[in-house]
Amino acid sequence: MNFLHILRGQFFSFFLFALIMSTIYPFFLGSDLGLFVLTILGLLTGIRLLSVHPTTYAIAKSLAFVDLALTTLVLFVTNNWFIHCAQIITDLFFYLFVFTGLIWRLSRSKKVTADTIFGSISGYLLLAVVWSILFQLIEFLHPGSFNFLDGQEINPALFFYFSHITIASVGYGEITPATPLARSVTALLGMVGQLYLTVLVAIIIGIYLSHSQRVD
Repeated sequence: MNFLHILRGQFFSFFLFALIMSTIYPFFLGSDLGLFVLTILGLLTGIRLLSVHPTTYAIAKSLAFVDLALTTLVLFVTNNWFIHCAQIITDLFFYLFVFTGLIWRLSRSKKVTADTIFGSISGYLLLAVVWSILFQLIEFLHPGSFNFLDGQEINPALFFYFSHITIASVGYGEITPATPLARSVTALLGMVGQLYLTVLVAIIIGIYLSHSQRVD
């Protein structure tokens, strides 16, 4: 019963998506169909997360529809520069909106549960996803913003990888920011990642203490 309750939790489905995006995403890069499936999964779980409020639900659906349409065009119809740029920007706005909604819902939690923990982890993983899209946009608009190993093909998986090792404060040196903008955004991710963990712990402790006092 408890397990079924967790599965029906408000954050669990998005936690699974964030975990998939953070681990197996690079293996789908050779398949347009695989990327398309992951895109749909992300849009659906993001919409579900924001479905509790009519306004956020409507905005999420609108962004998701545009994102899906542009992704379909980029993957299966044309790789036009303007369409591709619009797709990356829409992707970025959608996941930023989802992240904002997730944090808002976490802050309104009445007690600390397994679902709350899943939501907290999802937020951390989603930060890496958002920044990877931002890195991709910077490189798309200004090629050469990042240095890669010789012969390495530039693709979204590299930015996902770079984003995750940056937020975890791990650096191996095979990808480095080469322009002032890229360096600033990379440094910002490192700071935001640490601040997220600090603020998150404070919020969870506050919720736990508040619930304990009400129970007592």
